[in-house]
Amino acid sequence: MAVDLQAVLEKVGGEMLGAARQPVERLELVPTIARRVAVTLLALPVVGVAVASGAWIVAGVTVVAYVATCVAFGRLRVVVDRDGIHAGRRTLAWSAIDHYTYTSSLPRGFVQIGQGNRLIRANAASSTRHDLLVVGTDGSAIRIDSHFRRAEHAVSMILVELHRRLADRASFAPFALEDDGLHHARKGVLPWTKLEVVAVDGQTPPRIHLKAHGKAFPWVTEHAPSVCNTLLFLERLAERGISLELNQGVLVHDQLDALLQRRAAMPRAEVVERR
Repeated sequence: MAVDLQAVLEKVGGEMLGAARQPVERLELVPTIARRVAVTLLALPVVGVAVASGAWIVAGVTVVAYVATCVAFGRLRVVVDRDGIHAGRRTLAWSAIDHYTYTSSLPRGFVQIGQGNRLIRANAASSTRHDLLVVGTDGSAIRIDSHFRRAEHAVSMILVELHRRLADRASFAPFALEDDGLHHARKGVLPWTKLEVVAVDGQTPPRIHLKAHGKAFPWVTEHAPSVCNTLLFLERLAERGISLELNQGVLVHDQLDALLQRRAAMPRAEVVERR
């Protein structure tokens, strides 16, 4: 059964829906300290060994490279505003963005308490790692990941704006959503009536498994970063009534979250054999 997504969005509150109705706010992202710590941990042993062995040239070159790297990190900025996304000298205007890919995962060793599937929201997933790659029509790209402070807020804001702008012209390569079914560049066509469930696992990077009715193995499996407009793809499938199974650690924005919750609350038909 198809769901009226617009009706769902009208009832969704929070930051994501507010951002969809208001002009894009200006947000400046700066690197976290994690990158500098990693570089320091790599540089210190090299300098120590070089000094101990009297290799002063090696030690000097390492120190200079370390300082230059720290300075470069300090100057690294990504700005999101009403004109687009800016990273150094690169700028992607909103109108010049072709597609995006997005993945998220929980850090290895992170344990989440609870049973069953759990949706991790951007505004509540401080431990979730984000990786958003925005690609322009000319092939240029800007990446926003968890090495930037407030990455989760930027990802949320960018996704809302892109979903609004891409609308019906979005590409989901290597997939295509057609009237006769789901098309795949290699596997061909799977009629909608035969598509049972779409599952996103917890691997790094996550994989998207599309399963057909009555089949033990997926019809096709794709790594999430290889699917254009990843979350919008899942959203479109949910609109068509396809069941989604999302593993723990998968970040889902509020629109899709609300859509899934509304579908879960709907009555379901069950075939019962007479005895």
